[in-house]
Amino acid sequence: MSSSSSTISGTTVNGRTVYSGLSSNIDVDSTVKKMISADSGYLNQLKQKKQKDEWKQEQYQTIINDIQTFSDKYLNLTSSDSILKQSNYIQYSVSSDNTAVLATASAKATQGSHTITVSQLATAGKQTSSADMTQVVTGSSTPDYSSLQGTSFTIEVDGTKRTVSFDSAYDSSSQTGAQYVQTAINKAVGTTTDSNGNTINKVTVSEDSNGYLQFTPTDDSGVDSITISDASSDGSFSSLGFSSSSNTSNRISTSDTLETVAGKLKSAFSFDSTSGEIEFSINGESFSFDKSDTLSEMISTINNDSKANVTMKYDSNTDQLVLTANSTGAGSTISVSDTSGTFVSSVLTNWTEGKDSQVVLDGEKLTRSSNTITQDGITYTLNKTTTSTTNISVTNDVDGIYDTIKSFVDDYNTLIDEINDKLDEKYDTDYQPLTDSQEEDMSDTEISNWNTKAQTGLLHNDSKLSSMLNKIRNALTSSVSGVTETLSKIGITTSDYSEKGKLHIDEDTLKSAISNDPNGVMNLFSQQSSSYPGLSSVRSLNSSQRATRTNEEGIAYKLYDILQDNISTIKDKSGSRGCLIEAAGTKDGSDSTNALSKELDTLADKIDAEQDRLDKEEDRYYTEFTNMETALEKMSSQYNAISSLTSSSSSS
Repeated sequence: MSSSSSTISGTTVNGRTVYSGLSSNIDVDSTVKKMISADSGYLNQLKQKKQKDEWKQEQYQTIINDIQTFSDKYLNLTSSDSILKQSNYIQYSVSSDNTAVLATASAKATQGSHTITVSQLATAGKQTSSADMTQVVTGSSTPDYSSLQGTSFTIEVDGTKRTVSFDSAYDSSSQTGAQYVQTAINKAVGTTTDSNGNTINKVTVSEDSNGYLQFTPTDDSGVDSITISDASSDGSFSSLGFSSSSNTSNRISTSDTLETVAGKLKSAFSFDSTSGEIEFSINGESFSFDKSDTLSEMISTINNDSKANVTMKYDSNTDQLVLTANSTGAGSTISVSDTSGTFVSSVLTNWTEGKDSQVVLDGEKLTRSSNTITQDGITYTLNKTTTSTTNISVTNDVDGIYDTIKSFVDDYNTLIDEINDKLDEKYDTDYQPLTDSQEEDMSDTEISNWNTKAQTGLLHNDSKLSSMLNKIRNALTSSVSGVTETLSKIGITTSDYSEKGKLHIDEDTLKSAISNDPNGVMNLFSQQSSSYPGLSSVRSLNSSQRATRTNEEGIAYKLYDILQDNISTIKDKSGSRGCLIEAAGTKDGSDSTNALSKELDTLADKIDAEQDRLDKEEDRYYTEFTNMETALEKMSSQYNAISSLTSSSSSS
């Protein structure tokens, strides 16, 4: 009699050791999975319910977010597009026959014509240095012209660099040394013409009383800045009589230290002999700077001090330091004096008083300290003086008001279309959220398409959204206390029922209403309740007060109130926030105290509990199969042992 033996094979599954069915020939893992799968119906239902609630919450929150965006744009007094702002219904178009005066009209203006002439613009007072305050470009020793042949140097004229080369030898019998250098510079930078059309040098080369070379802008040449530098180490700079101590530029740099700046000026300022600083006051504000501070740092410090109320700058075109009052007008607008050192007395030596603007507006002479004049709701910005009368016409800006209302209607239609689409979507019970096992047998595209269908119709005929839209439609067709205009009278109507509240504009009728009765159109939209005005107060009213407010207010405020009933995060008299917020919370996830979030938390707890139950059930199945396999193995071993003994006894 033949015998056989089997071995129990242990493997680890979900953290436990189980044994395959080598004795029973049963696929234990597969069998257990099937048994658990058959018992997972309730868990799958919970997961599907949770997924549908998450989708539903997302759809609610998208609508809430879109309502809030719409409300922020049209129902917020700080928005330029707000239909609550009365100024958006009283707009004026201003035209002028001259660019010298720019006129704009506020809601306080009235239609009509105006005339204005500008005889003087307002200017700011200035404390300045003299023009061309920097020393000219001057050498520090007499030049050696005979050694310049074959050398070169760099000259920068108003930001353009050129190389000046000495190609020929200096001939003292035919020209002076200055003429020799002049010829080389003209070749490098060219010449120009003066205002009379005569050819002149851009840069004039001369010798001072010491015989040192000087480079200066030629009068009427248009040249301002000149800077020279050594082009190479060929000795040309020293041969020209220049060294590191020479003044090589007729302009200062704002990156220069104040000590360097002082040394470059024609009229140098001095520092305090003890502290090495300059101190001065501007309009009562004290300033102190060390000689190692840069001009840029000084300018920045002064300009950033709001109490000094001035602006300092270095004008490289005129080579002038300018301190300008920040306010225009006549009078003493700058008071500046030295405390220590001589910066003010040596540099800021020239005072130019500011001027008032002077105009004749509608025959009346006006003098103002500013170039902006507001009169009877119209602001006139003066740009230049005029030699003749400027005519200004103020008319009702029908197109501007129309565009504001049309933009509101277009975005309103887009919003209610979005909500109506969700209400009209049909829910297909054949498309439930997929289980994990179902997704394993599908491609990513199939899963995406399935989920799209499964999400359709979750807000079908939703009572909260339907109620909100019904209230909005009623508000749009209701009358406004004390106002004869209605939406239909001004050309804004609804179509048949199938469009579910969409608005349509008759352009001609609306523009005619805006032109003929702008106040009526304004009050129809933006009239506030006289009993309970404002925006925030709506959440604190009881039902009786709310009814009074609704009856008294314009369409825009009615719409605001209805939307706040749905999306406000502020609690009302009953302690509730907007009903959509109570249902789904906000999109940023910061609000978890809502019905769907609470339900999702409950479902998550149930899913965890059911998963724990199934895990224990799985443990039990594995334990039972393991025990069975162990028992079968023992029986097989015993059988083999008995068979072996029987076989041995028979053979003997």
